[in-house]
Amino acid sequence: MEIAKAAQESWAKTPLWRRAEVLHKAAAILKEHKAPIAECLVKEIAMPAKDPVTEVVRSGDLVSYCAEEGVRILGEGKFLVADSFPGN
Repeated sequence: MEIAKAAQESWAKTPLWRRAEVLHKAAAILKEHKAPIAECLVKEIAMPAKDPVTEVVRSGDLVSYCAEEGVRILGEGKFLVADSFPGN
């Protein structure tokens, strides 16, 4: 817990543009490795084989969306609402 708390404090001091950059990179990594991640979803949670690639890509899209909205909304001093992503 202490390590997580220290990491969060450091992350909070990271400029907003840099946090967005890191999130975009994470989204790109998800999409780049969508096949093995999808395979894990099938094996670990018994997700039907037709759904997991779409789920991984959509997760990457959500991460990118949050990065952009975070810059836009938090830059205006507002909060990002979780259900604002298209399709919830």
